[in-house]
Amino acid sequence: MKKIILFTLIVFSFSSVAQNITTKGTEFWLTYMENLTLNFNGPPSFSIIISSDVNTSGTVAIPATGFTIPFSVTANQATEVLLPANIYYPEGDEDYFDFGIKITSAAPVNVYTYHFRAFFTDATVVLPLTELSDQYLIMAHTDFSVNSPSEFVVEATQDSTVIEIIPSVVTVSFRPPGVPFTIVLNEGQVFQLQSYEDLTGSSVRSLDPQKKIAVFGGARQANIYCSGADNTLYDEIYPETSAGSNFITVPFLTFSQQGYDFFRFMATADSTAFTINSAPVFLLHRGEYYDTLLSAAAYIVSNKPIFATQFKTSQNCSMGSLGDPSMLNLTPLNLKKKTSIFKSLDGPPPTSMLNPHHYINIITATNSTGLLTLDGNPVAGFIPVPAYPAFSYAVSSLIQGQHIIESDSGFNAYAYGIGMANAYTFHLGYDNFLSTGTGESDKNQIDLLIANPVKDKIQIGGILFLKNLKIKMYDIPGHTMFQKNFINVSGTIEIDVSGYSKGIYVLELISDNGWAVKKILKE
Repeated sequence: MKKIILFTLIVFSFSSVAQNITTKGTEFWLTYMENLTLNFNGPPSFSIIISSDVNTSGTVAIPATGFTIPFSVTANQATEVLLPANIYYPEGDEDYFDFGIKITSAAPVNVYTYHFRAFFTDATVVLPLTELSDQYLIMAHTDFSVNSPSEFVVEATQDSTVIEIIPSVVTVSFRPPGVPFTIVLNEGQVFQLQSYEDLTGSSVRSLDPQKKIAVFGGARQANIYCSGADNTLYDEIYPETSAGSNFITVPFLTFSQQGYDFFRFMATADSTAFTINSAPVFLLHRGEYYDTLLSAAAYIVSNKPIFATQFKTSQNCSMGSLGDPSMLNLTPLNLKKKTSIFKSLDGPPPTSMLNPHHYINIITATNSTGLLTLDGNPVAGFIPVPAYPAFSYAVSSLIQGQHIIESDSGFNAYAYGIGMANAYTFHLGYDNFLSTGTGESDKNQIDLLIANPVKDKIQIGGILFLKNLKIKMYDIPGHTMFQKNFINVSGTIEIDVSGYSKGIYVLELISDNGWAVKKILKE
């Protein structure tokens, strides 16, 4: 008789699986992309913001030369490292740049960076090595006026990293779309690719999965939706494991502008369908994307993981003087953060933003809005998302300097600033949160029936009704082995595991109704 064991929910497995799902770390790889031609607007400036909840220290280094800048961080404070005057990015298409940056610290820290330039500024969260991957889909944008190139950069974290690139469009050097080519990079070396068409959907992967790479995408300078006022676009590309099926989008606050933002949604798998406020969008395949304008908070649901990016439009869209294009890669609702310590900066002269205004957009569960504080004070003005009132959002103004946002329930937030013909945006990251839904799912544990051990198929029974269900399976080191999404499901689900090695795996189920984590023994 076959032995059947029903495992109950094992909460510690949830924590162990999630240990690498965080933008906090002790090793980071950073580079920048080409900005406005250096003949104009003076030299750029570069600031790195490092914060932690404990006292720590570390270095900002250029591995190729041994150049280092030591830094120290006081607990619950943000330290700014202003890089010496120099150029920290490649110039031109297929340019190799030897001077990528490595940041190390004794204790885990969060890292954000600004690339300041007079009228051409942007910023990004920086991912730790633990969050980097061997494979990426590029998110970028073309210049609406077709005067400047779309671009991305790839940075190696180890020597002799062989990288395959498949451009989605013809490049400046006439690389044909859809045709792979390879490059070899050493530790800290950077490669930049450019095209006057849109490089979104290009594929980049390290041929050795153990040699992770960092990827940043955007445009040297671009008009978004309107012509006549462009800005640089720059943001780190998230690995595919950070794609998601549930997003809430909130437009940036603007001055004398049109009140809408430009959004792009890109599929990571074939036959991807998604809805915006329950309105269906046509089917997308891997690397394809859908562009739209949204003027109010929206709820996006997909049947397979997608990426979402928000762009500020050109200030000329409404002839205002403040703001300009900027690029922000969004994270899904399941990637939340409890505490973020960051700085809103005007920038050093002569690259400072003129007439700067700083803001933060915050998304959290409606029943948890009272738990959230900004600089120690409750945040007023939360508004339920019309298409998903279980979540609410708030837009708050900030002054230049340090800020701390906290909530035990978790939040999704991003900081941004607008000035005279200029703007920056950056996400505040995520920490060890995997649940989505109404906020109740953080404690609403679903006890499903799963027979153990398994041989060829995992059978998940006891499902009354689960909405927006995401299933992931991890091996013990925490690698994602399997992922599938369902909009609505009931009854029984079967997962084919016949091709997997024998051993112990962890199965994670997340839905709007709740979550469960089960250990699986594969025979």
